[in-house]
Amino acid sequence: RPPTRYAARRYRGKLVRLGCLAGASALITNVLFCPGIAWRGKAFSADGTHGTNLFGSKLAPIRQRRSFAARRGPSLLDGNECLVLDYASALHGDALWGGALGMRDELREVAPGVLLGLGSMTATGGVHNCAPFVLLAEDATL
Repeated sequence: RPPTRYAARRYRGKLVRLGCLAGASALITNVLFCPGIAWRGKAFSADGTHGTNLFGSKLAPIRQRRSFAARRGPSLLDGNECLVLDYASALHGDALWGGALGMRDELREVAPGVLLGLGSMTATGGVHNCAPFVLLAEDATL
């Protein structure tokens, strides 16, 4: 089943600063993931099967970088269904972040238009050492 409920949607993103590795997570996300440009969220394709991360600043326009494949699947944390963003996908992934570092995001909708995400890399301990983040749909009303 393709994740059509996310099709053609854009989400503003915010890292949740938790735990002793929060600073390292912020460094990876805002400095290394797209050098020199802070992470701002995610955008999904018209059919919801893939997407990109959004980066920008007050001085730089929003740019789309670091693509992923999107699919429903079991969480590596608890086995329950989630939206998996696969950075190792052959069609929409990235050789460094997805292939070598094993980057993966798991998302669950916790309120209409609000997604809680867990970003992880096998290179840094996997899902048990994840970086939490929140996504808010640009068209969401809270």
